[in-house]
Amino acid sequence: MVERVWLDLVAPPLKDRMAHLEWAPNPPEAYCHRCAATVGPYEATADGCPACTARRLPWERIVRLGEYRPPLSTFVREVKFTRWRRLGRDLGLLLAESVAADLTVAGLRPDRCLVIPVPTSFPRRLVRGIDHTWVLAVALARGLRCPCRRGLTRRHRPSQLDVPHSERAANVAGSIRPRRRLGRMAGGVGERGAILVVDDVTTTGATMRAACRAVARGLRDIPKADRPPIWAVVLAWTPPDGAPDRAPASDPATTAGLAWS
Repeated sequence: MVERVWLDLVAPPLKDRMAHLEWAPNPPEAYCHRCAATVGPYEATADGCPACTARRLPWERIVRLGEYRPPLSTFVREVKFTRWRRLGRDLGLLLAESVAADLTVAGLRPDRCLVIPVPTSFPRRLVRGIDHTWVLAVALARGLRCPCRRGLTRRHRPSQLDVPHSERAANVAGSIRPRRRLGRMAGGVGERGAILVVDDVTTTGATMRAACRAVARGLRDIPKADRPPIWAVVLAWTPPDGAPDRAPASDPATTAGLAWS
């Protein structure tokens, strides 16, 4: 109750905070649309970047807002750990702008897509008091004017935050499964749409890979030629440990305090 009422009253809207910090989502050329890694000029092509060209990925394209650094990392944590639903909705609508632009470039229609959130296990939703990926996904779907469905289920496992990077794929393996009606849910997507699998942050990519593979399994009843493409959509991509911050040194978002009043 406190988070829903008090924070929404005293905190400026997301757009105002973005303007204050002079922060904006990454332009499409700032990252690889195959793996979401930050790239420099001419480092990525349609086939990916040096980090991913040799890898098989279960999605056709990935869209992100930026790196998991302040202020975006602060926004994400505020939604996830303070149950700040309005901020989650605002981030979802902001993400919809980037996704809609990429869909249009790819010749796809935003209103023909289906949004599916990466599921949060019931015990974790109970402890946190919010299903943050659902809040994000519903707002994304609203911005795209397309449906949002709970197409996946998830068994409870240790949080990926508590597991070493090298063990995250094993930790999530087998925990995410498609719902029986996923094929029927996707029936209205058609050839001009896509299935958008949504999460807040990707680090090793293990959770998103597991979710997209589960979606692919749920589409097996649809003839292969008629299956819609699967896109991964995240708020933030986490740079590897020790990776340099490629934001310009003069960018106020990297130096300004994140306090608001």
